[in-house]
Amino acid sequence: MSSFLNGRLVARVRLALGSGGSIRRNLTFVPGPAHAPSEVRRYEARLSGFAKDGEPRDDRLGSAATVSRASAIVLVSDSPDWDFRWLARTLAAQSGVPSRE
Repeated sequence: MSSFLNGRLVARVRLALGSGGSIRRNLTFVPGPAHAPSEVRRYEARLSGFAKDGEPRDDRLGSAATVSRASAIVLVSDSPDWDFRWLARTLAAQSGVPSRE
């Protein structure tokens, strides 16, 4: 599996594929530096090299990501209790990085 940005390869991983079914894998990479303070980039993941591919039209998946020059802290909680809000305020105060709850 490979990931591309504007036709340029940015990441690649080798997958062991069986004779059928589906698998899910994450492809982790560090994006290149942003040219503006913040920009949205479109990445495309492609699966190739599988000789017995019954449906080659589903071998690509697009995704968008915001890339920023600024540092960021992201905290996600499905139950933002007092501890979570305290952690968010403490991280923002100690790191100097803007945060939102």
